[in-house]
Amino acid sequence: MDADSPPSYCNPASCNPVPLYSETPSHCEHVLQPVASAPPIARCSYDLVYRGDSLEVNLGKSLWGLKFPAYGKGGVVEGIVRLRKSCKHVMEVTAVLRGVAKTSSIQHARVAVPEIWTKVVLSRTMVLFSSANCSISHLDNDFSLSIPFVDSANEGGQPLPPSFTAYLPGTTCEIIYHLQLDVVRRGLRRHETLTIPLLYLPKSRPCSPPTRDIRPPILHAPADECVKLVTLPVLWQPNCCLKGRRSSAPQTASVALPSPACFSSGDEIPVAFSIVCPHLPAFANLLVKNLSLCLVKRKKLYTDDGTRISVREQSISQADILLVGDSQEGFMRLKATLQAGASGKESSFKVDKMVAVEYFIRLVIHSPAKGKNPPVLRHEESIQLTTDQYGTHSTELLMMGGIPTPAMGLTDLYRSLR
Repeated sequence: MDADSPPSYCNPASCNPVPLYSETPSHCEHVLQPVASAPPIARCSYDLVYRGDSLEVNLGKSLWGLKFPAYGKGGVVEGIVRLRKSCKHVMEVTAVLRGVAKTSSIQHARVAVPEIWTKVVLSRTMVLFSSANCSISHLDNDFSLSIPFVDSANEGGQPLPPSFTAYLPGTTCEIIYHLQLDVVRRGLRRHETLTIPLLYLPKSRPCSPPTRDIRPPILHAPADECVKLVTLPVLWQPNCCLKGRRSSAPQTASVALPSPACFSSGDEIPVAFSIVCPHLPAFANLLVKNLSLCLVKRKKLYTDDGTRISVREQSISQADILLVGDSQEGFMRLKATLQAGASGKESSFKVDKMVAVEYFIRLVIHSPAKGKNPPVLRHEESIQLTTDQYGTHSTELLMMGGIPTPAMGLTDLYRSLR
């Protein structure tokens, strides 16, 4: 056959027929990529009903598929309360929405009985029935329950913290919420209490749109209100002489960070920095190779009314350093991006003298190890992380019919309810 002529094809009539295909595999076939089925509707088909000796509380449908009732920021605990038995000596029926931060600690070389400190962050009471205002016949009716979550804690005006559990060596902290219903009877008759555990998972959002890109800082450049410039301090060894400090340190090293320092979890945080070392151009290149940039999560648990503290740090992400094209000898311009954890699973919060979850960007530049008494440039910039992105609140309420959605990514932080 001539190499320039096109290949010959057989007559379609003489070829094998095209096989028939169907969505259902035969006995000799396997499905390699099954179609994702829709989430089951059964998780929303049951009511959250809790019963005591004489009380029954219905908190409505389980909308989020969790073991306990969950509420978002601005959520309202709504339900129906009824008495299962005829009660003739009831003086009052109350419902209390309460949130408590509890820290316990066991000291070494002491009796293994933990010391416990508690702080009430939320307490709201609703009187469902009072014999002073209503006759005893009203106990046969159902009572409507409606208690909203407030936006701030009882003291200090801080945002109400989410349900949370943390275990550090020798120290434990829990932030728990519950609905407590009380039936008060006259005389020496038994007082009845029904406690229902709740999950409070508030969403948070930045107050301004995110900054997507930052240019490396330039000396004597005009200030930008959306960028924060920080000059890195140089840390020296105590035995390093003044002459060694002058010959082995960059003239200046600065970092540019977005301002305000509030970001959505899962987003990329842009960071830019510059190293100026005109008298030692090669030294500037060595500093770039020893640069470390990471995002760190810090948990603080306070005990003994804030006088003692337990701390644990966890590195969430590391940045890849990119060299900007217009860098010159002795003047290095660098850019990097940090991943702010997993989307929807990180959130900054604090309860005074009890617990704090903080995030900060840590930048460390080590001098070459072969140098004598090498300096270290180090800076930590505190930032705030939110669960959701900027400008999504109104759209979410519109899609959910006005119901605040819990931050489902925070459920991993709450492993147990006791």
